[in-house]
Amino acid sequence: MAQVFTIITESEDYRPYRLTFVRANYGSFPKLTKVERQQGNGRTVSWLRHDNACHGELPGMVVQAIALHKDSVRTAR
Repeated sequence: MAQVFTIITESEDYRPYRLTFVRANYGSFPKLTKVERQQGNGRTVSWLRHDNACHGELPGMVVQAIALHKDSVRTAR
């Protein structure tokens, strides 16, 4: 049974990003399946899928968070 982990982190400009990892079982290497960024107009908040073609490269702090959390998700229960 696959396990799904969702982690929320911030970029340099304090915009929240939601990272979704999936792993097959305990101890297996997780795969990053979805990166979403928060979009809001003050009243409603939604999560949009991050696309490098439209939004450019991921901010540096988000790339660091992906590397950091990949190992912690691997050993999480």
